[in-house]
Amino acid sequence: MVALFLVAVIVTPIYLTNNQTAAIATAQVESTPAPTPAPVRSWAAPPTMAVKDNVKYTAVVQTSKGLIRAELAAAEAPQLVNNFLFLTNQGFYNTGQKLNQVSANARVDMGALNPDGSGGPGYALDLPEARQPVPIGSLTFVADPSGKAGSRFAVTLATQAPGQVNLGVFGRVTDGLDIARQLTPEDTLIRVTVNEQDLTPPPPAAAPAPSASPQAP
Repeated sequence: MVALFLVAVIVTPIYLTNNQTAAIATAQVESTPAPTPAPVRSWAAPPTMAVKDNVKYTAVVQTSKGLIRAELAAAEAPQLVNNFLFLTNQGFYNTGQKLNQVSANARVDMGALNPDGSGGPGYALDLPEARQPVPIGSLTFVADPSGKAGSRFAVTLATQAPGQVNLGVFGRVTDGLDIARQLTPEDTLIRVTVNEQDLTPPPPAAAPAPSASPQAP
């Protein structure tokens, strides 16, 4: 005779106190990762000077049409280069924003947060009044009607006469001016990077130690 054994499983309901329920809810909230904070896009004052002596600064402006390379005029316009360097390092220009203005007979503007050219870093820089024509292929900051500049910059596609618009030159295009000429209002600024090359000459080599003179027998 085969005996059959039945095992009864008794499920006992578990009742949690209010304190235990609150503790579980708190643990669930704490285990949820916090959202990534949005990058800073506004500052109360211009950046402190960080441009170094004996350093060559070059920039790569990546657009939806291709790359524009420029050499920055750190010796001639240190404050403007410092502003560009600061905003670049903060990722201010890495937004994929549409260009602010495209004029085949003037310049290509980019770098403001809004397509209409508004939206800057929160502070403003004074631009000196241009007294000389701005040549083709210049990298410049663009002033607003009050003569202040922030993040909006341009590549000039034609010589800009003094008084047309207040431009603060801080570099020159070394490659990619043909790319700048192909840009349209539907194109975007993808990213800007700045590279540094230390031009400090190496220290002179140490003079060889004098050889010992032969001793007399």
